[in-house]
Amino acid sequence: MIARFVGFYHDKLFNPHWGESVKIKPENALELSMVCQGLDNQQAADVWRPFYDWVKNSSGCNTSDLNAGSVRARAWWDVEAHKKRGSDAMISDPRPGASAAHAWWSGDKDQVSAYLHGYESLWLPAALLRPTEQAHLVSALFAASRRWEIQLHFNKGLAGAPAEAIAAASNTATNPVVLDAFALAIIANGGRRPGRGSRSTRGLPTSMPARSTRLPPSYARSCHIPVPMFPRVITTTTHGSRPFGEATIRNCRQ
Repeated sequence: MIARFVGFYHDKLFNPHWGESVKIKPENALELSMVCQGLDNQQAADVWRPFYDWVKNSSGCNTSDLNAGSVRARAWWDVEAHKKRGSDAMISDPRPGASAAHAWWSGDKDQVSAYLHGYESLWLPAALLRPTEQAHLVSALFAASRRWEIQLHFNKGLAGAPAEAIAAASNTATNPVVLDAFALAIIANGGRRPGRGSRSTRGLPTSMPARSTRLPPSYARSCHIPVPMFPRVITTTTHGSRPFGEATIRNCRQ
């Protein structure tokens, strides 16, 4: 499934229209939380149809919320608009007298008052998306995901952006690696601050001894993905009770 998504991303999503993130998890699941711009509802749905059709026809795949579409960008932070659609994508400020416009994304709730036990990140160069290199990337992502959840943030890298956008960024105080990166890989976890508060750490230790998964040494630009030793699926986000664009695919045998 990882291989299929990487190929799909290269062919259909590696362009100025698509960004945001996916999660690859130890529970054999892929979580897709992608965002688009410049596409209408039908165009967005057409992009994802081939991948969704493959998933639905694959043996052993369990899915949820496999949808794609678009909404007006100006309503993206409109708390009331989300509530009227029956969406729980945003959490309102519960304090007395708080403005109705005060809210945060439900997907970010675990970050509130979080203490980071460990955080590793790595820029992934666009060269890894070449058809001849995709197998190396897929192998590294799968091996690392056996130990911990990996998040690929496509909105962080600039590869695939218009030439003028990359040229403008090159004239700023920006890490030059960003210009050729298609994503930032992040492995991290947090919980309550040790010895304080009541926030659950989900049974995880307060330290994260790191191991690493590497592509073969023969690969000139090896993709070194540091990973913690503790294991943690693959999904996407859609319009509904979940944040727009989120869906889940689990236990694919293909």
